[in-house]
Amino acid sequence: MAIKKFYSAKSKAGWRWDSSTEKFWSWGFDIWLESGRRKRESGFGTRQLAENAAARIRLAEKNSRYELTDARKFPTVCELFQKRIEAIGEHAEKTRAVRVLNALLDCLTEKGFSDLRINQLTTSQINFYVEHRQKENVKDETINRDLRTVRATLNQAKNLFADIENYAAPKVRFLKVDKSRRERIVHSLEAKAILFYLLKPQTEEESEKLFLSRRRAGFLFLLSAVTGARPGELVALKESDILEDLQVLKIVGRKTRFRTAKTVRYFPLIEIVRRLLFEAVAIKAGEFIFSQKGTLTATYYEQIKTACESAGIVYGRKIAGGFIPYDLRHTATTLIMQSGTDFETASSITGQSRHTLWYYTHASNESINRAVSILENFARQCLENSDNGLGLDKKEKPKALKAA
Repeated sequence: MAIKKFYSAKSKAGWRWDSSTEKFWSWGFDIWLESGRRKRESGFGTRQLAENAAARIRLAEKNSRYELTDARKFPTVCELFQKRIEAIGEHAEKTRAVRVLNALLDCLTEKGFSDLRINQLTTSQINFYVEHRQKENVKDETINRDLRTVRATLNQAKNLFADIENYAAPKVRFLKVDKSRRERIVHSLEAKAILFYLLKPQTEEESEKLFLSRRRAGFLFLLSAVTGARPGELVALKESDILEDLQVLKIVGRKTRFRTAKTVRYFPLIEIVRRLLFEAVAIKAGEFIFSQKGTLTATYYEQIKTACESAGIVYGRKIAGGFIPYDLRHTATTLIMQSGTDFETASSITGQSRHTLWYYTHASNESINRAVSILENFARQCLENSDNGLGLDKKEKPKALKAA
């Protein structure tokens, strides 16, 4: 039984910071089960907790092997999925869970595993779903996102059913995806051209509904550039998030770990943000300022794409040099860090960790020119008070070198 420390560059709930390695760490275990399956788990606060968890997994495997556990107390896969769907509160997450879990049930039924209990579910059976999605020519990134829903559901089994404490979820194997770092930052002229289209007056052939939708997209685009916030965070803003008495805008984190911890940050209500929000509130279509349900829709991306085409800007994630709305977050982070802002201040504005700030910061022509000018000034200081110029055409050595 291998009980050891696990390290991560990302901050996780319950993990501690190790200044010597500059990483976060927690206790965990890395064991091989009798079935030949490897089991690794981290996130334990103490070594004893990790040892206890590993021992319980060993015991559960032995009980299952010798049929010492009543299999009837384990719910079926269908029962687990239904209970998990009922427990999800967010609309978008529930919609995805319904689609993914029902599709997995259909795959299991097709293979003859309709009444399968969760303790009988194996990794190879989960792979039926992966093969099914690959035949539909679905992207590997999308399949991995679906598998995260499956893994989260299986890991929640012990919380949803109190009498299956010894249950160990099967391994969910994700597809290998080449991660590419985006280096695209947005020039002010590009942003100006996009906003020119999004905020232009209503045309004769344009309906009132389409005009207001386009204008809201322009406001959301500009607010993304000013705050550096995620588009999903801004589209969920309500009028109550504008705290006039405190002169700040409340932004709630939208990533899973932020939603769980209810992470909130506050952006100062500077003049351009106040004016922008004032106009957006005046034309809002529902409870939320920028959308009806507080989520990004395909309409927003279509409007941005049309604006890029109108301005002659290449659009698309998979196209070299293509623009996507998320590039505004990279651009804002880059500008903040290049201004000399310390990490703590930058993190409080964008909601990113120290490691992520490095990832989101990119070189720009302006920053390269500033860096080169520093080197040029250094070279000029080396030649200061010299009457011989660069001296590249002289064969004799400088006096300082002769003396040496």
